[in-house]
Order: sequence, then structure tokens, then C-alpha cells
Amino acid sequence: MDPNELIARPPRVLQANDYPFRPGQQIAPFVSQSVHLIAVQRGQGTVSIAGHAWPVAVAGILIVPWSVPVAFFAARRDPIVITSVHLRFLPWYAPDPSPPIHRTAAQQPRPFPPPPEGQAPDLGQGMVHADHGHHLAEFAAQIAAQMTANVRDQDPVWRDLRCRGLILALLSGIAENKETPKRVGAIGEILDWLSFNVTAQCSPAELAQRAGMGRSAFNAAFRAATGRSPMAYVIDQRLALARMLLSGGRIPVAAIGKQVGIPDQRQFRRLFRTRFGQAPSLWRRGHSRTKP
Repeated sequence: MDPNELIARPPRVLQANDYPFRPGQQIAPFVSQSVHLIAVQRGQGTVSIAGHAWPVAVAGILIVPWSVPVAFFAARRDPIVITSVHLRFLPWYAPDPSPPIHRTAAQQPRPFPPPPEGQAPDLGQGMVHADHGHHLAEFAAQIAAQMTANVRDQDPVWRDLRCRGLILALLSGIAENKETPKRVGAIGEILDWLSFNVTAQCSPAELAQRAGMGRSAFNAAFRAATGRSPMAYVIDQRLALARMLLSGGRIPVAAIGKQVGIPDQRQFRRLFRTRFGQAPSLWRRGHSRTKP
């Protein structure tokens, strides 16, 4: 971002708070009318930005641009705790903006209008690991503390100035580390590969080999990142794809299991009923998008 533009339009904090996830908690993809920074304070899990999975790392800073889908998956053991900071970039004397509007990604057929000029600079996207990452995460935690403190105990002007100073320090640290290669790790690469090859027939041993890890180490790292075993994760993704195909109403139910990588029809029906509470054919009747 152009420093002169940053001086003219400094960052304004719309919302900031700490969020501890429950074990195994998932938050479905949503989009926000803001620039969203996520600082990982502790714990394990995965954050998906625009469909790319990032295993979180303590003190990592995740950047989510305006209206880009983001989803969270907390590990069942030691779930992540994040500090979430939503920003717009406004002139010094602009009126206080309203909090950011959030929508589920499924509502994107009605997308947000593009951000007003200057309010959403290009900070990049994804995970930035900083050499002094703990200091950057601490900046975010201090911002959240300022925003959630009792406003009666603070002068709002000084609180705004403190928040802007902390955000500028955070952005400066991000800029210094922006050219650092992104280290998504072997599990991140496997999750990215699976997003495009979820129907491929592959065993946990083959996934571990693809990741360059031993079977036990791979299973442990995968469960820490997603809260599930590799095959449970794959089955969930295949069933989600099957549900989407069923709602389209064009492919015969008998063919969908094979298309999503579960060729055994009895197994497919059993897994689908366990996951969604209905047999595939019954689910289609109630959810098909095609008109009779």
C-alpha cells in the first residue's frame, strides 16, 4: 500500500475481539464488508480463505480481503483462539463507520458492492509468518482489549488514536514480512490437493506418502489441523459434493455415489443417511432446485 495513501486514509477499526473456539467447532464460509485480519493467539485448527486451507500457526497473521469467503475449523484438542480485527481505510475526519456486515458465502449471488475507493487496499491474502510474529499478535490482542473495554473509562478520541497506532504497527510488520515465502506446510498442501481431487481413490498411506511424512505422524498432524482423521475428512467432503449434486436434480441418485468417489451404493446411502439424517432420494425430494 502506498505510504502517502496510508497517511491520508489511515486504518479505522470497525470491530475487534478475541474468539476462543469450542473443540471441533466449525464456522461455515462467510464474507465481510471489511478487510479482515486474524491473529492466532494459541491452539490448532485450519482457516480456509477463498477455498485454500491454511493450517494455523501461533502468531501467524491471516489476511482476508473485502468480501472473500473465510471459514474456520478448530481442532478437537487444543482448539484455536484468535483475535479478529475488521478494518476500513478512511480519511482522518470521516464519520465513524458502522460495523461490518457479514453474510454467508452462500449468499454471494447477492454480492456486496465493491468497496468505496481507498477503503480496501491490497494487503495480499492468506498467511503471513513474521519473524516477530508474537509481537504482531500482541498488537492485535491490544486492539481487541481497547475495543472491548468499558467506553466510560476511556476518552473515545484517544482510544481511536491508540487503535490506529497499533494497527499501523501491525501493518508495518506485515509489510516487512510480505515477501517471506508462505510456509503452509505438508498438511496445507494435502488439503489444497484434496479440494481439487476429493473423488480420487487414495488411502491414508498414499496421502501420507504424498505429504512426505510417516503414516502415524501424518495422521496426527492431519487430525490436529482439521479435528478429523484423513478418511473422515475425505468422506465429509465427498458427501458435501453429493448433496450439491442431489440438489441439482439432474444426475440419477444411483450414479451420484460413484461420481463422488463412493461407488458402493449401500455404503453411500448409509453414510449419507448418517451425515444428513435422510436417504439420498428423500433428501433430493425436499431440496432439489429443479422445478417439476
